[in-house]
Amino acid sequence: MGGPNSFLLFPKTNELTNPGNTGKRTEFLGGNIYWSAATGAKPVAHDFLTKYGVAGYESGYLQYPTTDEIVLSNNINRRQEYQGGSIYWAAGIGAYIVRGAIRDKWLAIRVWPRRA
Repeated sequence: MGGPNSFLLFPKTNELTNPGNTGKRTEFLGGNIYWSAATGAKPVAHDFLTKYGVAGYESGYLQYPTTDEIVLSNNINRRQEYQGGSIYWAAGIGAYIVRGAIRDKWLAIRVWPRRA
């Protein structure tokens, strides 16, 4: 990722054990890296970290991140996957959590071609 030259910048904590002894994290000036045996180490930063916190971090319903941020096809918007759902971020809109049956239905909806 680039160490202190990455978007995370410098560490602000040592490695910490997460509540329930389910994994570890280190907090950085620009975000955190979360680790669990099931998911490996994944960074969570910016609006994703704020929204992850609203959901209770790793102790909440999203649990641990399973991917890094993924840039969507427009090369602007992003998503990040978690054990219990997804966070989507769109420019000018912000970050929102989608999970459960609503997420499953939303992802299953067929994309229809636009009419001219």
